[in-house]
Amino acid sequence: MEARSRKGDAPFVFFAARFLPGSADPGYHRPMRRLVLATVLLASACARDARPERKPGKLVPALLVGCAIESPSAKAGGASLPDMSADFQVDARGKVREVHIQGGGPYAKALKRHLESCEYQPATKDGRPVATRRAALYGGYQ
Repeated sequence: MEARSRKGDAPFVFFAARFLPGSADPGYHRPMRRLVLATVLLASACARDARPERKPGKLVPALLVGCAIESPSAKAGGASLPDMSADFQVDARGKVREVHIQGGGPYAKALKRHLESCEYQPATKDGRPVATRRAALYGGYQ
């Protein structure tokens, strides 16, 4: 643990060697260990996360208020419709955005216009309105 300094006279003791048993100054390491231990305990007791984890909030889904244009199934007058699926976003103001229709042929444009005319009460998370995505199936089985 000891090494001779470059000058050769005085022994050089590494700082860490003072904490080891049998070091050059045996009376020095006990009070220092206690001080280090007390400091570590105090620091760990005072340490905490700056931002505690947020609990997952309650999500209330969007609710349909009404639509200005009738759906294609109502216009068809009893004729069977091809199966269609729609995926769309309801923004934080309750407006329908980003409508994607799969299938439906000539009825797809009518379904898209119908969905874009709909108004929703927006979904809320922790009481604040948020944008959500919805999916719906339309077809002859209705």
